[in-house]
Amino acid sequence: MSLTITQTNPIGFVGIPQDDLEAITDPTELSYYIPSVYEGQSFSVDFTFTYTFSLLGVPLPPVPPVSVSYDQSGTNTGITISNVGAGIRVSGTPTNVFQGSFYRFVMQDMTTRILPSTTTENYLHLIEYQMPSNTVQLREFPITLRFTDPNTSAQLVLPINIRCYFYWVTEAATSSIRSLLDRRK
Repeated sequence: MSLTITQTNPIGFVGIPQDDLEAITDPTELSYYIPSVYEGQSFSVDFTFTYTFSLLGVPLPPVPPVSVSYDQSGTNTGITISNVGAGIRVSGTPTNVFQGSFYRFVMQDMTTRILPSTTTENYLHLIEYQMPSNTVQLREFPITLRFTDPNTSAQLVLPINIRCYFYWVTEAATSSIRSLLDRRK
């Protein structure tokens, strides 16, 4: 019995020098990884899943899942997961991926505050940007697959994690800073 993961329709991926993903050489393990992306880089990729059951040790034809579910509660990073046929699409433009990064503003009452780049509060000036101390982040997206065993009609519930390496890049931070400077009030 085995799970097969296939990725199709990759859009927006570029080669990343010294990518941590290059250290993974096992094709099965690699199938759980989205190609690495830079923060601020839009991308999309589809995943399809099949499971091969066996009868008396003989593999049966692979079957697609009867359901694919996911939890997006912890993915406030600009990434969206959606159902596509018997699989999922992972897409978006990664933002707020890195911990330790912050923006300090002078507010209208002349105090300073640390706010996210997505702030809607009025401010006078952006006075500081702190880049993250860790510029590579591995994120996991929990997925639950449900398959029906053709032999017994029993349900197989298979939790997996789709993973992705995110890389901080100066251009995304610069773009965010420019946008914040244009929005000041």
